[in-house]
Amino acid sequence: MLVALALMAAFQATPSSPADNPTDDVVVVGSRESFKLNTKALRAGQSAFLKNRKAFAPQATLRFLVEHRDGTPVGSTSVRLYFTNGTKKVAVPILSDNSFDLSGLPAGDWWLESNLPRRSVRIDALVRSPGSTPYDYRFGDGRLQCRVSWTMLKANVPFLAAPLVGVVEAAGPCSSRKMGLYTVTPRPIQTAEISQGGRSVSAWVGKQRRSYRLPMGDDTLGNEAKVKVIME
Repeated sequence: MLVALALMAAFQATPSSPADNPTDDVVVVGSRESFKLNTKALRAGQSAFLKNRKAFAPQATLRFLVEHRDGTPVGSTSVRLYFTNGTKKVAVPILSDNSFDLSGLPAGDWWLESNLPRRSVRIDALVRSPGSTPYDYRFGDGRLQCRVSWTMLKANVPFLAAPLVGVVEAAGPCSSRKMGLYTVTPRPIQTAEISQGGRSVSAWVGKQRRSYRLPMGDDTLGNEAKVKVIME
């Protein structure tokens, strides 16, 4: 995901090449940290979810995906997560779809840590309405997820990158036609489309076909439009 080249360097989400990203676009990144993540970013994402859910996805739930850096599942048996405040640890149950929620997060200053090596894992927000899957979902889910991801990034931004974040914030990271949510997939993409009322719009797909970007600023697509990504 790319906010600007400098910000991309500060928040490298995946080992994708520059050819995967159109140079004239700005896309919103999700908060994707590995090994150790301050839970203030997770709490901020949860607050953004509750604030915007009614407008975009009233029935949606928020979970957080645990993945390898290339977007492939880690497998719930190979990774362990826990919240820690430096003296105590609270195990974080990982569901069969490699996701978790914040139901076990105690109040106070906690970190999310993993048993895997640093930079081998990433945490991604996942917003889905009932009946949806990670690659077949409402466009409103994607709009809400964009706002959750952006809020998580802001909560975890290094001090030196703050001015760049401010520029993107002013432009409207989840509403501008030049911005969108960039998502990495575990396998090459065959098709990625948003459809509504007989109309179909192709999502932007990266050169290596391992990523896609939704047109978040396209107000001709309603929240009930369907996003469907088919992989090889």
